[in-house]
Amino acid sequence: QGLVALAEGLMFDAIAGAGPEPSPERLRATVAAYLAGVLPPEGPDR
Repeated sequence: QGLVALAEGLMFDAIAGAGPEPSPERLRATVAAYLAGVLPPEGPDR
């Protein structure tokens, strides 16, 4: 659940920083970059 909470916090920050019309692409890129830095490169299944 900690990972979800942190991801939600990042999404909130991304939306707040993107102005009144946040870009879905920017939001996905922000979350993907965060997950890439937290999860092992091979993914959680291994």
